[in-house]
Amino acid sequence: MPNAKQVVETARTRTRTKATLKKDVAASVDALKCKSSRKHRKALKRYGIPTGNALGVPMKEIQALGRRLRPDHELALALWKTGFYEARIL
Repeated sequence: MPNAKQVVETARTRTRTKATLKKDVAASVDALKCKSSRKHRKALKRYGIPTGNALGVPMKEIQALGRRLRPDHELALALWKTGFYEARIL
């Protein structure tokens, strides 16, 4: 499983095709899953966030990954389609 740094490096250096976009999305979701915890997922209920599609990643980690990925509209649209709460924020 790639770590967040590997995800960032591959996302920046590729000429994007549909196949590489799918890989970038999968790697980004994997990076989020690595940072998730059951404790944070339970805490989302306090803020009224449905936990059905939430991974439980702290906002600090989501923001850190977002800064490393930099703005990328194509990747953002693909992450939105995953349905994961944290991927949509990212």
